[in-house]
Amino acid sequence: MLTALSLIVGLATAPTNPTAPVPVVPGQSLGGIALGTAEADLGKTGLPVSPGAIDTWRKVGPYEVQIDGGKVVQISLDLSSLFDTLKIGDQIVRPQAPEDMAAHLGGCGPLEMRTGGNIIECTAGAMAGQHMGGLTVRVVPPSQASDQPVCAGYIVPGRDGQRLPLEAGKTYCAGSSVLTTAIVQADVLGKLRYNTCQTQPSEGATVVSCPYQGVRFVFASPAGTLARIEGVAIKQ
Repeated sequence: MLTALSLIVGLATAPTNPTAPVPVVPGQSLGGIALGTAEADLGKTGLPVSPGAIDTWRKVGPYEVQIDGGKVVQISLDLSSLFDTLKIGDQIVRPQAPEDMAAHLGGCGPLEMRTGGNIIECTAGAMAGQHMGGLTVRVVPPSQASDQPVCAGYIVPGRDGQRLPLEAGKTYCAGSSVLTTAIVQADVLGKLRYNTCQTQPSEGATVVSCPYQGVRFVFASPAGTLARIEGVAIKQ
């Protein structure tokens, strides 16, 4: 299936300086390793190449690549204290959560909770993930999926003090929740399934705080339109 895709072929020398930002080009390359590179050419990166934990994967220095049809079809990097900064387009990003990467990768949806970790898929050709060991960025072929909502902005639940104003006609994400200005107060406890939330009036607004989920919703008065979402410290 993947061999039928038109992959971008090319190989630049992968960065060996762990303090330098790792370049990420969704749908094309990660750290100088390009999708479509022949397995036999991986040694040209200047990094050691060894078998991966799964037959179809290879380790290339700190990177892991999946091979199909003799070519690279996925590139993955676990971020660490050595490789903790990314260059995505013109932006230098030091992510603390998958959402920090997804905000720059392009065409990214809400956080999906899966066995072994959480992941955000991006139609531009990337994934941002989090597992017990930390954060992961992955470059894959671009997706043609049209049914995935694209998040114009993210709130990271539990990130106290983060504020995200909402614009009509756009979609926003807080964890796995997909939000628009059409959300009303009843939806917080209803279809969004937040619980143990507290509602309190504020000047020109009604605030619904959900400390156990690490999110606060601000509804503008008198229309009751969702105007802003905020991160708050998670209550244990």
